[in-house]
Amino acid sequence: MKKHIATLALSIIIVSVTIAQKPFHPKNMKHESIESYQTELNLTETQIDQINAVRAEYREESPSQNRGEMTPEKREEMKSKRSEEREKAHAILTDEQKTKFQEKISQSFC
Repeated sequence: MKKHIATLALSIIIVSVTIAQKPFHPKNMKHESIESYQTELNLTETQIDQINAVRAEYREESPSQNRGEMTPEKREEMKSKRSEEREKAHAILTDEQKTKFQEKISQSFC
């Protein structure tokens, strides 16, 4: 009986700690729009338009398939395209904006 109580108590503690932690998963990450970066990075209207154009270009190319149904080759292709998109958008930023952006990204993962 004492083993059952101890096991139950330990289970409750583990579940409580697990629930209290925010799990790391891309779906749980705050997806911020370009407009949210506008003030922090001091983006110009031209930069916003250029970044939105890059995003739209890649959005049209991205498959509407469920990720679970994709082949490993398709996943790798999608990953490569996302990387290209980030690089193109990053190239639009000034050096100062790139530094601020990197700081913001690093804070998101801490």
